[in-house]
Amino acid sequence: MKELPFMGTEEILMKAVLKGGDRQELHEKIRIYSMEAAREVKEFGRQNDLVDRIAADPSFGFSKEEILEILNPDHLCGRAPSQVEEFMRDIVDPVLAKYSELINDINVEVNV
Repeated sequence: MKELPFMGTEEILMKAVLKGGDRQELHEKIRIYSMEAAREVKEFGRQNDLVDRIAADPSFGFSKEEILEILNPDHLCGRAPSQVEEFMRDIVDPVLAKYSELINDINVEVNV
């Protein structure tokens, strides 16, 4: 969660561009804000304030709450949940079924 603002900058950028922002200008600002926020964390042990920096810049046009919604991890994981479910169903479950006689005394549970 501490790194999420850095990982979600592309989403913030794209949504700001959709609102009419200049991609080049906003990209440069995100680069600068990211470096400044990283410095605060690494050199001074402070909290990651990247979201606050972006929210304070009117050229992005987002409140802090809007940025936090953009950074919701559920919006950033793509197809990962369905890919895991497909892998479990198509690959893992058949192997477990094939060797069920060998593992019937073992409790196997996978939670994703």
